[in-house]
This record gives sequence, structure tokens and C-alpha cells, in this order.
Amino acid sequence: RHRGFYQKVLQSLRTVPAIESASLVSQLPLSGFLAGAVALTIQGRPAPPCGKDTSANERVVEPDYFRTMAIPLLKGRYFTELDNERAPSVVLINEAMAKQFWPGEDPMGQRVKLGNPESDGP
Repeated sequence: RHRGFYQKVLQSLRTVPAIESASLVSQLPLSGFLAGAVALTIQGRPAPPCGKDTSANERVVEPDYFRTMAIPLLKGRYFTELDNERAPSVVLINEAMAKQFWPGEDPMGQRVKLGNPESDGP
């Protein structure tokens, strides 16, 4: 229900001639690390010791978010309309996360699990 409302707002904004680009994000940038913190497990690596859980700051965005915010893509691809709840999950990470979790490695093609590592979800 909320998604439909936000989609209508976004469509309306995109019809305003003075607006060059519009998108949606679940939480505003710079709203604080804990605001979007989610547990993170990297596939193929041992689980972190108890009390040393790994986490990342998560945002859910519309496909045009990065272009709207003028955030350049360093590698890979932007989200598209085909990246929806019926498609395999995909993520975009920032350079700081790449350096933290894959120092000296290529993060492309790596798999992560957000949330409870024991759950069946992605």
C-alpha cells in the first residue's frame, strides 16, 4: 500500500519540468549508521565470533537513485526496473565497504547475506 503511494508521488515529481531527476530512498543519506544497520554475512567465510557481528548500512532505493544523487558507478551496473521482488537480489556497495570486506580483492560477484545468517532469505 505504501509502495503504491510513493510510486504515485514519484511519478508526479517526474512530470514537473523543473525537476531533472527524482528517486526514492528508504532513509536519507547521512542519517546515521545505526539507522540502517543490518547484520551481514559473507558467503564462503566463517561466521564472525559471537559479539563481533558484521554489519553494514542498508538503504532500499529506486533504480534512478544513484543517477539522481550524482553518485558515480565505479564498477558493475546500476539497478534497473527489472531488479524487483521477483528477481534475484542484487546489491551495490560503496568503496569503503569494498575495502573493508574485500581488501586487495575484487568484490564483483561476491555474495552476501543480509539479516539473520540462519534464515532462508537472501
